[in-house]
Amino acid sequence: MDKKHLIVGTDKRKLRTLLDHIIAGSGWPVAGIRGVPVSDVAHGPHTGYVLRELGSGEEALVASMDFLDLPIVEKFGVDTAAIDRILGVCRSQPLESRLVIIDEIGPIELSSDQFYTWVVEVLEGPGPVVAIVDRPYLPTYARFGRVHEVRDDADLEVVQDAILIAVQP
Repeated sequence: MDKKHLIVGTDKRKLRTLLDHIIAGSGWPVAGIRGVPVSDVAHGPHTGYVLRELGSGEEALVASMDFLDLPIVEKFGVDTAAIDRILGVCRSQPLESRLVIIDEIGPIELSSDQFYTWVVEVLEGPGPVVAIVDRPYLPTYARFGRVHEVRDDADLEVVQDAILIAVQP
């Protein structure tokens, strides 16, 4: 059964909640990365993103509206060196017998050449992977696994159940 799963959808908050449920219900220890939105006020607009390595908990601010002298992606300056530093931590973690989470494959993360290389390595590897993919990048990555489309709330449980069944240890 396919153990590589790519999730696309428009509501990032719901997709991240879906990942939380998959992580909790998978029965696997996890590795990989999570993007954590940063906001100056509770429930306010995002002013940046932290990238967290799931095995160690190490994190770095990788995108911020305050990074004015760095390459701009969307409305954020992106610190590719910080992305690469977190990827170095990912590469030092054992991936055997772990569910690898990639949150997410999008323009901020892909501003790092090392990120693209790491994603391909993980998707070509033997272990289970669950990744959120921004729709414009889906044609590049769809060949690696099963694509799950989340259009509305009804899709969330169906996708969750399909992935949890497929990635059982």
